[in-house]
Amino acid sequence: TPGQPFVFELTPPIAADTAAGGDPFAGRLATAIRDRKGKVVAPAHAPVEGRLLRVEVRRTAPLAATLVLKLRTVEIGGVPVPLTADRDWRKLLSQRKGQVEIPMSFPWERNSGVFRVQGEHAVMKAGSQSDWITEAQ
Repeated sequence: TPGQPFVFELTPPIAADTAAGGDPFAGRLATAIRDRKGKVVAPAHAPVEGRLLRVEVRRTAPLAATLVLKLRTVEIGGVPVPLTADRDWRKLLSQRKGQVEIPMSFPWERNSGVFRVQGEHAVMKAGSQSDWITEAQ
């Protein structure tokens, strides 16, 4: 069902120094995905798999990396089911009253989430959580 918010949690870390576009990544749902009536469609802790669409490492100040994650499947009842979602910025924007940089994806990176990770050897840590919203497939 499109328009349903959920929280994704990365399980193994992603190191920008060794990652590349096309690499798989794994995580899980930190919250359930529900339909418009509130019924659980995918339970919390369900495994999620995805692919990195892009990894850019900035070697000049400020040192950072840009990672573009595309969620692809969520496991429901032991079966991988397609998952189409975008990063959901609404909660972060309301908490910070609009004072937040939103890194944008390229048009060919639809249904993905862009993350900026700071540091010389930037790593998106295991346990990193992010807000997402389901999209029509």
